[in-house]
Amino acid sequence: MSFSVEVKNWTKKTKADIIRARRIAIIKLFSAVVFDTPVDTGRLRGNWIITENAPSKEVRKSADKGGAVVIANVLEKTTGHDGVLFFVNNLPYAHRIEYDSWSQQAPGGMVRKNIARINRFLKEAGQEAGL
Repeated sequence: MSFSVEVKNWTKKTKADIIRARRIAIIKLFSAVVFDTPVDTGRLRGNWIITENAPSKEVRKSADKGGAVVIANVLEKTTGHDGVLFFVNNLPYAHRIEYDSWSQQAPGGMVRKNIARINRFLKEAGQEAGL
């Protein structure tokens, strides 16, 4: 095998590993946010919405106490997508829970505490992807 073929193969494998690591890191981050979202009726947890290239303005009426529907959407949207992903919660009280300590279940918020863990998520994702 020639050197140029080896480099092409390495490049192809590395790109695939990076795409896999990106997906793993996104899933870890978004899942952590979902599971750190306080649950009363499940409506707040069920209003985490993932979209590509533009944030959603949708507000859902349905609840997702366990987070299974939201996580399924995250898994679906991160498969084969390499665009910019947005993860939003448009319920009016989401901001208050994140920043104003409106919930005893999530006094440190849902997003901020997991953004603080991003380096750990990235390291774990890289290791799981073989980087």
